[in-house]
Amino acid sequence: MSDDSRVPLSTDEAMSRLDICDGHVHTFVQGIGADWKEFAVREAIEEFGAELAGPAAERMRHAVVIMRPGRPVFLATKEAGTEC
Repeated sequence: MSDDSRVPLSTDEAMSRLDICDGHVHTFVQGIGADWKEFAVREAIEEFGAELAGPAAERMRHAVVIMRPGRPVFLATKEAGTEC
């Protein structure tokens, strides 16, 4: 996403959008999936910030991204009417 189209999210707003299952959030980092503990996700958001991801990530249900330097982390998000 270009700097002009970035949509920052507060920690609480980002966390409310996440699909948290049994205290974990599924992530993608450079194409590799992993589950992060909820507290680690919150800490990373507080340290690096979070924003809405682009349309491709949204279609993959990973519509929140933490922009860590050199390695964005895409976080699994809820869809209307679905649960983890």
